[in-house]
Amino acid sequence: MLLVGVVARTQGIRGEVVVNATTDFVDDRFGEGAELFGRRVPSGPVERLTIARFRMHLGRPAVIFGGVTSINDA
Repeated sequence: MLLVGVVARTQGIRGEVVVNATTDFVDDRFGEGAELFGRRVPSGPVERLTIARFRMHLGRPAVIFGGVTSINDA
């Protein structure tokens, strides 16, 4: 596995998060339907995440993961 980004913060109230990308291929890695693996906390279990929506926000990817519908879920 490779690190392609770190969630920086939430964006809005509908579950969107802004990511500090560590990849040069943002559109490929964070495009809708892309699958990533992540952890909610550093020592937590690895989970499969699917990108439901993607857009650029102030030069950084803003994504909503599948099944995330609120700021609390994010």
